[in-house]
Amino acid sequence: MTNLNKYTPVLNYQSFKSKEPLPQPQTADLNSESYFSHFTGIVREINILNYNFYSTNYVLVENSDGEIANLIISEDTYFVYDGMITVGSIITGYFPTNAPVPLIYPPQYYVMVVKVEPVWQQIKVDYFDDDLVSADGVLKLEIGDHTNIITQDGEPYTGDLENRLLVVYYGVSTRSIPAIAIPLQVVVLDAMPSY
Repeated sequence: MTNLNKYTPVLNYQSFKSKEPLPQPQTADLNSESYFSHFTGIVREINILNYNFYSTNYVLVENSDGEIANLIISEDTYFVYDGMITVGSIITGYFPTNAPVPLIYPPQYYVMVVKVEPVWQQIKVDYFDDDLVSADGVLKLEIGDHTNIITQDGEPYTGDLENRLLVVYYGVSTRSIPAIAIPLQVVVLDAMPSY
């Protein structure tokens, strides 16, 4: 029996070598929607494109409604928990809500953050304002003494969290609107929002 994993590409954060600056995301309306949209599904195919020492991966994903999309994962994409992507993985790709999308089929989304299931904590990927409330108004952060705050490269971060794109890992939250949570970890994304 042939081992299919031998011929199937595997992606994780270590699959990439160089660092290029992230493109600036497009503006979103803070009063109505999250800064990020997402697409979740099962990985059906992985195609790797290498150009001038820069690697881009087209990951064909099918959601539970049978819709498909190519999630474009680059060296700048942040991997939640350094997850590994293989054919059959369930993943979620996060991309700016108002980012331009080429009019082709299947649609292609340039993802800034990718999450590979299973994830045992709640994750919120969004823009957080002056009061540390997410753009969609769903979550407010209360930074605790034990909250680990890092850059997407894993380095300690000591700057301001306000008006930044963040990946927030948290457990419990209040039942208020917005829900209030003390994050376990906050990852500050390299890209600055264009608000």
